[in-house]
Amino acid sequence: MPGFYRDGEYDVAGFIVGVVERTRVIDGRTIAPGDVLIGLRSRAPHERVLAGAAVLFETAGYQPDTFVLSSA
Repeated sequence: MPGFYRDGEYDVAGFIVGVVERTRVIDGRTIAPGDVLIGLRSRAPHERVLAGAAVLFETAGYQPDTFVLSSA
């Protein structure tokens, strides 16, 4: 975007992609009392992505190559 940013200014974008087998997609049919929902408060959608990454990497100790297999 020539002319949009001043010299030395940059814009950084990030995202998280998840993969799930079709047979393991959560569609609401198996939700039951006692299940846990985690909500992350934020002012904008991109902040939720960053907050989610912080939980996984900083709190849970995941690494970029961590593979998580749910037992549900």
